[in-house]
Amino acid sequence: MTHRYNTSGLSGNRFSLRFLLLFGFFCLIQSSSFAQLQELELITIENPDRAIPVFRDYPDDAAIIVTSSLTNLQFDSNVGIVADLSSANDGEYRLVIPPFRQSITVNAPGYRQLRFTVPITGPRDVKVYEVRPLQQQEDLIPIVLNISPLDAIVFIDEQGIDINRATRLSPGPHTIRIEKDGFKTISEVITIDENSFRFDYTLEQLQPVPVTFTTNPGQASIEINNVLRANDNFQDFYFPGEYFVRISKTGYRTINQTVTVVENPTQDPLLNVFNFELESFAGQINLNVTPSNAQVTLNRQPYNANGTINIPPGQYFLEVRSNGYRPYTETFNLGENEILNKTVMLEQITGALLFRIQPISASINLYNQAGVLIDQWTGIKQIPNLPIGQYRIQATALDHQSYSETFQIFENQTYDANIVMTPLSEIERQAREREAQLERDRANIAAAEEARQREEEARERRRQVFKHPDMGGIYLHYGLFTADASSFDSNVEDQYGIGLGFFGYRNFQSWSLDFIYNSYTLGIDSEYDEIISYNFSFSYVPTLSLGPLMVGLGLGLDYTQYEYETDTDFAYLYTVDPFYAFQFSLKPRTWDIGFMFDTRTSIEAGLTENYYPWSMVRYTLIWDFN
Repeated sequence: MTHRYNTSGLSGNRFSLRFLLLFGFFCLIQSSSFAQLQELELITIENPDRAIPVFRDYPDDAAIIVTSSLTNLQFDSNVGIVADLSSANDGEYRLVIPPFRQSITVNAPGYRQLRFTVPITGPRDVKVYEVRPLQQQEDLIPIVLNISPLDAIVFIDEQGIDINRATRLSPGPHTIRIEKDGFKTISEVITIDENSFRFDYTLEQLQPVPVTFTTNPGQASIEINNVLRANDNFQDFYFPGEYFVRISKTGYRTINQTVTVVENPTQDPLLNVFNFELESFAGQINLNVTPSNAQVTLNRQPYNANGTINIPPGQYFLEVRSNGYRPYTETFNLGENEILNKTVMLEQITGALLFRIQPISASINLYNQAGVLIDQWTGIKQIPNLPIGQYRIQATALDHQSYSETFQIFENQTYDANIVMTPLSEIERQAREREAQLERDRANIAAAEEARQREEEARERRRQVFKHPDMGGIYLHYGLFTADASSFDSNVEDQYGIGLGFFGYRNFQSWSLDFIYNSYTLGIDSEYDEIISYNFSFSYVPTLSLGPLMVGLGLGLDYTQYEYETDTDFAYLYTVDPFYAFQFSLKPRTWDIGFMFDTRTSIEAGLTENYYPWSMVRYTLIWDFN
């Protein structure tokens, strides 16, 4: 028996299998490419070093400016973008947006979507950012967020994130904010580490509350979050939170304001009631003049060349003048509540310049009458539309004398300059080379002097570290006192003292003035139970300064009044004693508090009939008042 096989069907199946394998491999590549999308990061420019443009056509709106090395960014806002004035080819995107806080999303091919919050505070507010590819960090930790409801908006460090994909954060504290209309916003600081990476949040649902909006006068347009809600007073229910309100009426100034709707558990009818007082004006002129420094008058009264002018209705004569331009005049009528937009571009009065020079390698600078450099070139030059006025040309060339000329450009006339520079003689060339060498020598000497000055300043700073400053202080001290036992006919069993003093230091010499209270407790065999003394002393100590340390030995004079009570009498005793004073103190230059150790021993030569020598060890805490 002969068997026949249909090979055509088999080859078709093989073709289909190859096609499926190739298609699966292509999908795998695409999936892998999608999974490896790069991340974008947002940098906030706090103090931009350039002027921020004012969008004259959008006076009631705000704007964001985004610079980026990427030229294909796409932007969107959760409340809409008013206008896109971007110059993507220059790496700068300018977006006019509603003047209140909102969420912006950024899309770029090959990158994950970036979302961030713009904290706009009102009309004409401009925020500046930079968007760039995220620089990956190896120490980022993946976090897990479990949030209910699932469509809540999550911001970490003011950057919106997608909770449906992995998020990696650097270790340490981060600010998280979770919000959704109709729910209470959660905002707190979380700390990310290897043991803390999962976070669970459930938003608390809010109830809408009644809100009332009124205007005076009425019949005004009321917009809530850029949506027109009514053309007169109205009431509605809103969730607690912030809302941007715009009130407008012809003949009145527009009000742009953010209001906060709060919870009203007591149903207070006066809560969440917003009243707006409109300010009327007669007429308005929006003036845009070029050049911006032109002089503008209305009925011979001066005004700014650009901006809004509010004036009463009537007939006005407008005059615009600027040097080098043809004047512009116009008479017009301004009606009540009328808004006029006027753009004036003055026509510049010009002439022309034809310039030739030998040698053709000469470098030329052209200055205007104010001495401002306006153009530079080499060799021949033609300037067909040069504003009228006085100019100065300076030309320099190697081995030639410098050339300078002042000339005048008149209306519709051409100034023809044909200059031949004079070559330098050999003596002049050598003199110029010597002058150039002297200039280089002077520059080298100046650089050396500057380096020497910096080194001297560094040495002075090092000396200041070890130089003790002049200072003074007020201090409390605690001392231990020992009196001569024979003076009281008994041993002193216990004693203490506390005092208040003033301390000063100048030119490596210290002085102190003290008041000290002392109490002596005597033995049981003594005829006195306790002796109290009041001690006034003054000391002078020359010191040696070693950085923050002061060490010195000096002399002082002490006056003491003793009080003691016998069985029959209450007696006083007065002594005046000189003493030695040793001082050791630590007073760092940059501190306000120091410590001083001072020991004193009276000289055994009393100035009264009864002498009571004493010694003292004093510990002092100094407060510097310099």
